[in-house]
Amino acid sequence: MSGTDVTTLTSETTTTSSLRQEAREIVRKYCLWSAGAGMIPIPIVDVATLTALQIKMISDLAKHYNVPFSENRLKAIITSLISTIAPSAMSNGMAISALKAIPLIGGILGFFSFPAFASAFTFALGEIFIAHLEKGGDVLTFDAEKWKEEFKKNFQRKKEDPDYAAASDDDSSLEAQLQEALREIERLKKSNNT
Repeated sequence: MSGTDVTTLTSETTTTSSLRQEAREIVRKYCLWSAGAGMIPIPIVDVATLTALQIKMISDLAKHYNVPFSENRLKAIITSLISTIAPSAMSNGMAISALKAIPLIGGILGFFSFPAFASAFTFALGEIFIAHLEKGGDVLTFDAEKWKEEFKKNFQRKKEDPDYAAASDDDSSLEAQLQEALREIERLKKSNNT
């Protein structure tokens, strides 16, 4: 491996990592907005706002990765993924939203329950799109069937632990190890040349 190859590999790894980190910041921002949308006290308006935020998040991710975006295609994808989190979880989410129509008690229960659901759904959606976009895909080529299990896994993790963030710490650790290995290769090459 030449010095140019090592530099190129290091540069590509850093660019990919930086791109992923910035994409995850986009997802984190929309998770917070989604939780806020979950606090809207009016049933149906909360779900409509959540959907609009998720569409905007994927639009921002598509721009970030410089790939085409189709709102109509994305709406079909979101609808398909809704069925993934199991009808019971989805109906619980909708039931929580509907609870808000019950004066006082329903509003209180919905206010404290729906934000976590909304944030977890947005997080799972963002994470699978980041993975898909990093593999060279775009909204038009997204296959919801292929990503359903990963979506479900991310949704459950985030629902169970609201502080859960994707393996960004592991990614940076792996990147640090790669950087260290590349530095060691460079050091060995220099010592062999002298």
